[in-house]
Amino acid sequence: MGYNPIVRNFNRIRRVLMETLDLPRESVKPTSTFASLVPRQHRRHVWKRFRQENLELDALHMSVEDFVLIVVVKYSAFVLPFVFWPELYCAWAALALAIGIFVTWGIVLFIAEEIDPAYTIGDAALAMATVDQCDQAGYRLNRKEIFLKVRRVIVETLNVDPAEITPDKKLMDLGIE
Repeated sequence: MGYNPIVRNFNRIRRVLMETLDLPRESVKPTSTFASLVPRQHRRHVWKRFRQENLELDALHMSVEDFVLIVVVKYSAFVLPFVFWPELYCAWAALALAIGIFVTWGIVLFIAEEIDPAYTIGDAALAMATVDQCDQAGYRLNRKEIFLKVRRVIVETLNVDPAEITPDKKLMDLGIE
């Protein structure tokens, strides 16, 4: 075996966190969560550094409260003129709505700072390790790593609570056919 790609990914993530946030090496462990290590005001900057280092981590997201506020403000700016001047409603309204959706999405991406509080550095390192990387390194995923990768796919694609997915459960037990 040449190397363990999961350990390599962990070391790369740890290096970026240590350099960007001036964290001591011992504070960055596989069980450490990003939410506990990366202060909210630094998250976009840290994620930018991850992208610069070609580290693809789960994206930051926006809190529901912030998103609702943005949507209400943006769409009231587009809808109110048509309430008071209905004769303006035409194809321009559809265009204004499309622009509003595009601008809102841009704002969401620009100010997103939330991250799953349970998302650990170890989770990220494992998720980033591809089958090709493991094959090239001669590394074989163990049962636990395979389970975690499969669980992640099920959670992301079927929106199942990760706590419900255990190694002894069958997909049919989760309502998946």
